[in-house]
Amino acid sequence: MSLVALFRHLVQKTNQQLFRGLQFRETLSFKLLLFARNLLVDGEATYLALLEELREKWSEIPGVQEAGTPPFPIHVSAEEVSSIEADCEGAAAAMDLMKEGLVDHGQFDEAKRALRKVKEEMIKEHAKDDEEVKAWNDAWPFDD
Repeated sequence: MSLVALFRHLVQKTNQQLFRGLQFRETLSFKLLLFARNLLVDGEATYLALLEELREKWSEIPGVQEAGTPPFPIHVSAEEVSSIEADCEGAAAAMDLMKEGLVDHGQFDEAKRALRKVKEEMIKEHAKDDEEVKAWNDAWPFDD
C-alpha cells in the first residue's frame, strides 16, 4: 500500500469530517466549484463543458438524490450543447498550441505577423465601438 493510501485510511478512521472533505474533492461538484474560481484562467468554454458534464450526471450527485432528484436548474438547448462542445474543442486545441510557448527564432517575424492578423480579426469580430477597440488594443498581450 502506498503512503497516500495509508494516510487516507488513517484519516478515514480518525477524522470522518476531513475524510468526507477529501472525498468531495474527487467529485464533479468540486470540479465545478474549482472551475468557477478559475473561470478567467481556464475560459468560458471549459467551464460550460464541465457544466454540460454535470447536467449529464445530475442524478448521480448525492445532494441531488437526497433532494428527490429535481430537474437540472439550467436549460441548455441541443444547439447550445453543440456550440459548447465546439468551443471546448477549440479551447483545447488553442491550449495545445501554447503548451511550450516558444517560437523558433527563424519564425519570430512570421509569428508576430500572425498575431497581428489574429488581433485584427478579433477586434473586427468582437468590438462594437471605438471604446471596445481601445480596450482590445490595451489588453492585447502580444504587442511590443
